This record gives sequence, structure tokens and C-alpha cells, in this order.
Amino acid sequence: MFRRFQVISLLLLTTGTSYSLTERELWLKDSTRIASFRIEIRKEMPDSQLLTVLFQLTESEKYRVPDSSEAHAKLALKLANRLGDTANINRAIYLIGFAHFKQSELVEARDHYLQCLPYYEQLGDHKRMKSIYYAIGRTSYDRGSYSFALQYFLLSLKASEEMGDSIGIADSYHSIAKIYSSQNDSKQCIAYNNKALGIREAIGYKPGIAASSLNLGIVLMELGKLDDALMYANQAFALRMETNDEKNMAEPYGLLGDIYNKKGEYPNAIIYHNKAIKIWEKHPDSKDDLAENIIGLGNVYVDKLSHDAGIAQYQKALKISEDIGNKNWIKICYEALYRVHKKQEAHASALKYAKLHSELSASLVNEDNRIMLEEMELQNTIALEEKEITLLKKDAALNELRVKKEEDRIQKGKAIVNILLTILLLTFAGGYLVFNNYRLKNRTNLLLTAKNKVIEKHRKNILDSIRYAHRIQNAFFVAVPEIKKHFSDSFVLFKPKDIVSGDFYWLREKDDKVYFAAADCTGHGVRGALVSIICQDLLNHALDHHPNGDPGTLLAWTSQQLMDSLQQRVDPETGEFGVKDGMDIALCCMDRKSQTLSFSGAHARLYMIRDGKLTETRGNNNYIGRVVAGEIYRTHTLPLQKGDRLYLFSDGYADQKGGPNNKKFYYPPFQKQLLDIHQKPMEEQKEALENTLTAWQGANSQVDDILVFGLQIKMG
Repeated sequence: MFRRFQVISLLLLTTGTSYSLTERELWLKDSTRIASFRIEIRKEMPDSQLLTVLFQLTESEKYRVPDSSEAHAKLALKLANRLGDTANINRAIYLIGFAHFKQSELVEARDHYLQCLPYYEQLGDHKRMKSIYYAIGRTSYDRGSYSFALQYFLLSLKASEEMGDSIGIADSYHSIAKIYSSQNDSKQCIAYNNKALGIREAIGYKPGIAASSLNLGIVLMELGKLDDALMYANQAFALRMETNDEKNMAEPYGLLGDIYNKKGEYPNAIIYHNKAIKIWEKHPDSKDDLAENIIGLGNVYVDKLSHDAGIAQYQKALKISEDIGNKNWIKICYEALYRVHKKQEAHASALKYAKLHSELSASLVNEDNRIMLEEMELQNTIALEEKEITLLKKDAALNELRVKKEEDRIQKGKAIVNILLTILLLTFAGGYLVFNNYRLKNRTNLLLTAKNKVIEKHRKNILDSIRYAHRIQNAFFVAVPEIKKHFSDSFVLFKPKDIVSGDFYWLREKDDKVYFAAADCTGHGVRGALVSIICQDLLNHALDHHPNGDPGTLLAWTSQQLMDSLQQRVDPETGEFGVKDGMDIALCCMDRKSQTLSFSGAHARLYMIRDGKLTETRGNNNYIGRVVAGEIYRTHTLPLQKGDRLYLFSDGYADQKGGPNNKKFYYPPFQKQLLDIHQKPMEEQKEALENTLTAWQGANSQVDDILVFGLQIKMG
């Protein structure tokens, strides 16, 4: 114990951090607990027990060492995936998001929160939902997405009200007030601040009272009511002093610095800003607060001392804001640099920062609009899911009635079985029969053992044949480097249900055109694989017979040839097709000269995302291999722009069952997932799609072959 205390004391000295007695005691307690968990995970134990310890360690580290917490949460995610534990998969994703947030990695944090949110919403876990809503609101606010932030703060408020959580309600009011402050709506800002303050005073929640006082001090300062602002700032200062926590003092110091600057008391302003900066520099999870106070110090220098000193502070704050991706502070830095360069009559620099400020402001508006559209789509999806849940509840009631009837039938059956057993026991009584039965069982076991060996041998031969078929099928697939040659930013997410697959992806170049497709042949496994090989061969022949053919022409020719190859004919008596093997396919042709995309589909669709909006183009309803008189596969022609994202896919991803209610993923959530991730590089999109699918599937088996083919248009 003494050696452990020496190590901890040494760590305290070498950090250079000044801790109050309370904070030091908490630090020692947390460090001891973290150390014990780190020792525990090195021991041999069952996976389920190891997962519990990993979560205990992750929770213990998440505030003090978020980078280590992130690493352990990722280990927990891998282990939960291996165990097929859906609940803990989503818990791990949530904790990874929290760790990113504490490290000021806002984009990554919001991505992980959005990944696990559908699970907790369907589970009805209001406590976790409230936490995620609030976190998404915070990350969106810090990135300057105010409309999106407001939507999620309101959802957090609703969840808190349903739980009767007074602190949660006050926190939501407090955050909504900050939104209105950012929009220069002082009236609404003060109203929501007063709501938050009223609740916090009623329950005696001093940290909340201090936060509300700070907010009111800020808005009153902006309105020029400096004496009132100073009163609230001093009230917050006094409450924070009671905590004996140095970090809590940084915000009042920063506000006092701003107020004294506006009052013209520049020495006091510099003193308080430097105190705040000194504290924030010790906390890597508070870089946005550090940037804010450096900007405040820059304002003091510009207003009183030296323009050049002010510019240096603004540049320092800009660098920090860019590192953490806080668009709100980046915009403020641009505006501050524009103002000071204009004062210096440095017109070229002033113009540069004016343009940067204008462009960023416009992009924030566009991002807000895009996110609002995404939110509307999400709300529509939720409404559809709620309707489906109602229907499922009705089905559950009917099933319960059927189960009761079945139980009654089984009870009656048991009585009959008991009578029959009694008769059998009486009939086969006697030692001779028992002995004879024993000999018969021995003989049967020998026969079964011999048969099992034969079956196992046949099974091995069949598996060897299927694996060889897998090698043959792979030979027909286009190589990934060939796809990258034509589409450098692309991915193929391909997950066969069995060893071989009925889904396939295809690509060929002809003159200045590139043809590419994603297809789903009838069934999966060996049956689907055989049909897929035939269909790939027919597509190649179709292009050879029609070298300049549009996708619709190629599909019509392929459909007729497949029908002939499989000898599929209409039964004259029933009017139905005999053999029903065929293919669903999305086929595209990119023309480099005209910079257009031609698309034709059979039971398939194409998604295009441009400027944050997803457009769906649907193909014919008839599948390939079932030719109906007069059937024409329509070709859609779409103009292409640089940056367009295209997605072709089979139905496997949307049809995968999982989640808390064990139902299909469906297409609306699939579309929303693509919109959430479409700005990432394609390989990262593939990883995000795989992670979401794994979290959704949990312990369920894969329903069908899965194929998603995504690419970005790079042409000018």
C-alpha cells in the first residue's frame, strides 16, 4: 500500500497540476479503482466476466482518461460482437462516442451516438435516450449546427419531463437558452435561462445555479447591462469557489475578463482572462473553452494595447478551433481577424477573412438545412416504425391466444401419452424382453456409428466441393484493384450468407464507357452461386453483342438468354413459369465524354447523394429471366457532377433482422445511415455500415447474402 501511495504521489507532482484537497481525494480514489480494474483484466476469466470488468474500467476512466477509456470500450465492442450481445454492443458504441466527446472529437462523437440511438429508442430506455439526445445536441451546437442542436435539446427536454428529472429539465432549458443566445434572440435566451435558474434554485442545485448565473451574465453583458452582468458573474464566482475545484473557476474568470474589458478596466480584464487560460490549458477536453478565452484576451489587446498582439491571440484561437472542428469559434475568429485588419487598413488580409467568414456562415446554413431534412426523414421513419410496433402488438396478442390453445391440446395429449406408456410398460415387462431390448440397442448403436461415419465423409466431400466452387465463383468476380482503377474512392461491402453467394458485383470498360452492376440471383448458397455465374457470363456476352447498348437493352437481351438457358417456359394450363430462377440487378453505364450516368434495373434501385440530398431511381418490377410479352427495361439517364455519391445494393442489408424487437432493418434507416456517413471516404463508409450491421444483427444469424457497392464521382 505504501509503494502504491508513493507512485500516486509522484504522478501528482510530475503533472504540475494544482489540486484541492477534495479533488486530490477523488483523484486518488479513481486512480486506485482504475488500477485494480487494469490488474483484473489481465487474469484468466470467462468472456462474459471479462466484458463486465472492461465496462467497469471504461466507466471509471471516461472522465479522467478518455483516450484510455476509448481504447477499452473498443475492446469491449469486439468482445460483445464475438458474444453476439446486442445490448453491450450498443453500450460500447455509446461509451466510444462519449470518449470522443471528452477529447473534443465532435464528428466522431456524434457518429457513434447516432449509431446506437435507434437501439435505445426501440428499447424505450428513456434515461439513455435523454443522455444521447443531450450529447448530440451538445456536439451539434459546438459544430455550429444550431437547428439540429435545438431539435435534440427539445427531445432531451421531453425525455427528462417524462422521467420527472428536474436536473435534466433545467439542463435542457439551459442549453436551449444558449441556442437562442447564438441567434441573438436575447428575449428567449433570458426566458429559458430564468426557467432553468428557477428549477435549480427550487431544488438547491448549486452547480446549476452557478451555470445559469454565468449564462445570464453573458447575455446581460451583450445587452450592455454591465453592472447586472457583473452581479451574476460574481454570484457564479462565489458558488464555484465553494467547490474547491480549480476547473470550476475558469468560466467565471473568463466572464469577468469580458465584462471588465467592456467596462474599460483593461488590467483586470487581462488578469482574469490569463487566469482562465491557465486553467483551461491543463484540460485537453476543454479546448473550445480555451479558444473562447484566448479570443477574449485578443479583444482586450485590440481594444487597448496592440493590434499585432491581438492578431497573434486570434490566430492561436483559430488554430485550436480548427483542430477540434468547432465551426462556431472558427467563424468568430474570422470575424475578429477581419475587424482588426480593417482597423489596420490591411485591405487584402481584411478581404481574405471577410470571404472566409462569409463562406463558413453560408456552409453552416446549408448544413443546418441538410440536417433538418435528415431529421424530417428520421421522424417519418419513427412514425412508420411506431405503426409497425402497434401491428406487432396485435400479432403478439393473437399468438398468445394460439399458444394457450396449443397448451390445452398438449395437456390432453399428455394424458393420452401417459395411458399409452402404461400399456407399453405392461406389455414389455419381463427380464427376457429387457435383455433382448438391450442387445437390440447395442446393435442399433453400432449401425448408427457406421452410418454417421459415412454421413460425415459425405459431408466433408460436399464441403470440399462447395469450397472449390467458391474458388471458381471468385474467379468470375472483378478484382477490387480493377474497380479502384476506374473509381479510386469506392468500396464493396460483400458478405455471403454461406460459403458461396447468389449476390455478385460486376464491372467492364468499353471504349469511353464503364459498365458496373450489383446483382442478387435467386436464392443463396450453391443454387444462387450457379445462377450468378451464368448471369455474369451472359452480361459479358450482352455487352459483346451490343457494344454501345444502353443498360435497358443489355438487360432485355440477358433476360431472354437466361430464360432460354434455364429452359424457363410458361405452363399453358396454369399461365405460370415452371422454373423460377432469375436475377434482380441494378446496372449502370458511366459515359466519360458526356459525363452522364445511364441506369436500368430489375427489382432494384439506385441511390444518388448530391449536396446532402438522397435521390432514389427505381428499375422495373420484373426480374431478369422472366420475359413477359412487350417487356422493356427502361433506361434512366442522369447528369453527373463531381462529388456525386452512388450506391447499388441487394436487399440483404435492409432485410437483416435484429435490434431489440428482432425485426428487419428496412430501407428508410438504411437511407438515413448513408446520409449520415456520405461525406466520409468510401472505405470509412464501408466500416461504418459494417459496424451498424453488426450492432443491429447481434446474436441473430445472417438472413441473406449482403452486397453494397458505393463510389464517388471524381470527374470534372
